[in-house]
Amino acid sequence: REKLVPLSLAATGISEDDLRLRLLQIIDEKAPWLRHSDAIATVRRLDLVGLNLESYEKALDDDLVAISGRFGRFLHSELSIGASVVLAVEWPLTNSKGKSGIFLELPDEGENVIAGIRLRGTIDRVELIPLPGTEGKYVDECGSKEICPLDLDNGENWSPRRLVVIRDLKSLEGPSKGYAGKRHQRELLEGIQLALYARAWEVEHPGDRVVGVGIAEIGEESGLYIEADSDYHSHLASLGIGEVTRNTQTLFRRPNESLESPHSNSFRAWMRHRLTAALRIGQISEEGCVIPTPSEITCTYCSVKHVCGLAPTVGGDRKWN
Repeated sequence: REKLVPLSLAATGISEDDLRLRLLQIIDEKAPWLRHSDAIATVRRLDLVGLNLESYEKALDDDLVAISGRFGRFLHSELSIGASVVLAVEWPLTNSKGKSGIFLELPDEGENVIAGIRLRGTIDRVELIPLPGTEGKYVDECGSKEICPLDLDNGENWSPRRLVVIRDLKSLEGPSKGYAGKRHQRELLEGIQLALYARAWEVEHPGDRVVGVGIAEIGEESGLYIEADSDYHSHLASLGIGEVTRNTQTLFRRPNESLESPHSNSFRAWMRHRLTAALRIGQISEEGCVIPTPSEITCTYCSVKHVCGLAPTVGGDRKWN
């Protein structure tokens, strides 16, 4: 969005009771079957808003009833992160010319450089955070208007116009005791989605630097997690926009960097590492080498499962419903 008013849901000036009512109205509009009394509707209604049918109908009639459930807890979490500005929700990955997909590549040169890929999809949520030491300023008009370099050293003097945090929303069961934040950690260290989203945003928005990415876990308990760029860890932690982590700090460095005295920014080295993994997957696919990773769930809805023939071995040969 172009106008940053209101900054966030917490800054709208709307009372929490009114927000709860509006949330229930949206739920009722999108899922009218929650007014039914059958077992499925009852279980889902309790899971989503923590209300029985009588209380649900009273709440929709402006009778102020506290809601809980997944949506209630997520609303509570949302109201706790007023320092950041919601810049985009469900942002489609399209370039400045309106063409679907954003081209990503490594800044390397030579004959053996891996070819780039065009990333398509949608980023769940993009937020601006205030610039350090500016008393709430979100844009530095004197900042760079170039694409943020993929490779930066710790503390390197590259002045961004804006600082960005990217969140991906994940609905999950639980999490069980002791497993909060595990989905966030797994997406960082095993997945490629967050890193590709971060780089795609930077490429399409020159001057922006992504300084945090993370998973918003929406389940029986809601948790907002942000993996921080080491140059901005203290700043992000001071804003109260979620639990700030540093999983990448000791695990990632640029290729061929000295082990004795590494200087690279570990967050951006992680971004490079995951981008490289994605490019290599694209390369071997272009060469006709596809390594299937069958599982019961993924094979069930895979549109090319008959090509590899492995779906029956994991119970994934049923039709998706």
